[in-house]
Amino acid sequence: MGFGVESRHVLCHFMRMNRPALLEWLPTQGIRRDAYDFSGDFGSETYVLRECPKGWEVYYSERGQKKSHREFSSEHEAGEFFRTLILNDASTRQA
Repeated sequence: MGFGVESRHVLCHFMRMNRPALLEWLPTQGIRRDAYDFSGDFGSETYVLRECPKGWEVYYSERGQKKSHREFSSEHEAGEFFRTLILNDASTRQA
């Protein structure tokens, strides 16, 4: 038995929002693979979640600049913020 989109959206609240979980979950939401990056290589027009000296950081990479930059002490907190950002941006969806 499969889960519908609404069920998958609800299930994410019970998952640990780490990079492996996000890699599995994001495609189920129709998010384009080129809309996000977990390495921080400053791709253009991508949402980034990566480890940093203070813990974890999330930002939108635009022309090499960090926009909406936030730092978190845990990967789960960063993943939740990342998930919210990317889901609220309709341009991240597959056509």
